[in-house]
Amino acid sequence: MTNNKCLVSTSAYSIENLLCDKEVNTTLTPIIETNKYQSFTGTIPFIKLPQPNFRNNQENLNIKTNLPPLRRSYEKEDLEYTRLNAWKTHNSWDYYNDHVDDDYSKIRRKRATVKQTQALQKVFEMTAFPSTILRENLARYLEKQTSENKKLVYNSPNAGLIKLVKKFSLTTLGISAVSTPAVMFFWQLPAVQAADMSGTMFMGESLTRFVVLQMAMTAMMASACSTGALSFLLSPYINSIYVHTPQRLIQSDKSPPISPNTLISIDTLDFLARRKTTTLHVKDLLPTNSSVLTWTVNKQTLKKQYALEQMKGIKPKIKQDRFWLDQRNGTGDRDIMSSILRIVHEQGRQRFL
Repeated sequence: MTNNKCLVSTSAYSIENLLCDKEVNTTLTPIIETNKYQSFTGTIPFIKLPQPNFRNNQENLNIKTNLPPLRRSYEKEDLEYTRLNAWKTHNSWDYYNDHVDDDYSKIRRKRATVKQTQALQKVFEMTAFPSTILRENLARYLEKQTSENKKLVYNSPNAGLIKLVKKFSLTTLGISAVSTPAVMFFWQLPAVQAADMSGTMFMGESLTRFVVLQMAMTAMMASACSTGALSFLLSPYINSIYVHTPQRLIQSDKSPPISPNTLISIDTLDFLARRKTTTLHVKDLLPTNSSVLTWTVNKQTLKKQYALEQMKGIKPKIKQDRFWLDQRNGTGDRDIMSSILRIVHEQGRQRFL
């Protein structure tokens, strides 16, 4: 008996059944229909979504307005297709021609053998789908893929200490920033003036006020400078590194292959000591000779990301362009980290040559 991967779920609306092939699928019969103009052996499956509710909601009306039906005239075309021509013809957006009077026939359909879950999700978002079964399964499937798609290969034992230092620095800055205006306001109160504090301290009023205000301003400026310096030095510190690998390699004991095109995620801390994740390829990193920096991001990659953000509004994935790797105290997969360091070093050497 052959191993049918499509039978992992008995529901015909499960996301696994929608992503499996026609040849090994036995549960997609209720939602698969072939085009009536195919004259060759073998079928090209399409998703036939269930009929919407009979109520005329606003979503169905909007779809009927924005997606008018488009039909291809088969009268002027040769119906004798070869396998290749039929594949090219039907491998595109098409409409269901058997029910021309049905409102649901105006909704576009997508091939069931497409593996890209993002394209499949786009189809569901464009469709007035009455049931939430497929959407819940799709959301659960995408969440499962993203959670199991990363493998931890590096972890810094000093990450907690770095976070504590940054929080302490931010706390002192906040205290000094609040106390300085409070002292200035306190000095102007009538009760303080009536108590003759200046005479008690055997100093003139202007001299006492000047000394107190200068000390408060100095403390606030010193705290701001120390916080800025710590943020500049410790923000590139790498807390952990994840390698994006297929699910089958994560479950196995073998290490995933590392190449310049390998996608990695690097976790650092921002100014407020919050987690900041930068996702990039290994080829986007360049080595540095600084004592507090290990890698920098290629400037060409940053320019491309900025151009995409300005032109298409794509959210940037590279949120940190400087990285400091603690190679002495770090723990994790040494083989993978050695491969990453070697590839980055070779890229830097080729650039200088």
